[in-house]
Amino acid sequence: MFLNLKYEMEKKKVTDQDIANLLSITKKSVQNRLNGKVNFKITECLKIHGQWFQDKSLEYLFDTH
Repeated sequence: MFLNLKYEMEKKKVTDQDIANLLSITKKSVQNRLNGKVNFKITECLKIHGQWFQDKSLEYLFDTH
């Protein structure tokens, strides 16, 4: 899931641990979110978007299709 987000993370060399640090959660929690096992909270989406991906839309980053 979240193939666009994963792709953009790879392009910008943003790691799961970077996101975990930003959100104050564990790396495993980030992986669970990226794999669709747990939903991202809207506040988490906004933080990730604002920190690294302001040039991309939220809809694009968090698209699950």
